[in-house]
Amino acid sequence: MSEVTIAGPVVAMLVEMGWDVFQEVSLGYSQRRADIVGAYENRIWVVEVKKSLSLSVMDQAWRWKRLATWVSIAVPFRHQRTNRFCDHVLRNFIGVGLIEVESDSARILIPAPINRWAKTDRILERLHPLQKSLVPAGSIAGGFYTPFRATCRDLAEIVKASPGISMKEAVAKLSEHHYTKDTTAVSCLLKWARLEKIPDVRMIQNGRKFLLFPEPNEARGETHAAPKP
Repeated sequence: MSEVTIAGPVVAMLVEMGWDVFQEVSLGYSQRRADIVGAYENRIWVVEVKKSLSLSVMDQAWRWKRLATWVSIAVPFRHQRTNRFCDHVLRNFIGVGLIEVESDSARILIPAPINRWAKTDRILERLHPLQKSLVPAGSIAGGFYTPFRATCRDLAEIVKASPGISMKEAVAKLSEHHYTKDTTAVSCLLKWARLEKIPDVRMIQNGRKFLLFPEPNEARGETHAAPKP
């Protein structure tokens, strides 16, 4: 079973239990990322999804205990209890729960103990609605949510609706962005546009002006005429 296949039934189980479920939640640039985060009011349940149970996985899960109310590991169903030592360590020393997945169902094998003093604000402030469906938990190909990617996604939608718009005008139309102020957003996004780091957006210089256009998709036969310099 792949980690994505393991994660699916866990996500469904948490949703059925009434949790808001977020997937591939990053704490910030170059920071660790939780496979699954369940949120209910100010409580957080972190689930690390792995193909097998090992001491290294247990250490990875244990590192979330300071920030999460509950922490669990999700692994495929084990027909033989070859990891009894790991189960014993989880129950009695680490304080991390265990979820087993078989076919399309997940069950809690070891309930996670509660941490009433967890500093959950660190994770809560990183949650975004896009994390509910943008990338399935367990993905290794990237593409997970970051504030920069969300800003670029919204910017591309504005440019698609208004080809030839300036960066200043486009930023003014953004309902929100991750920069501290609009002038900073304009400056930084212009730099990333010049470096062609904003997906689906290209920048054309027209005299002293820099105008934004949707990146043409030749496969769909879409083209957007840029002004002549």
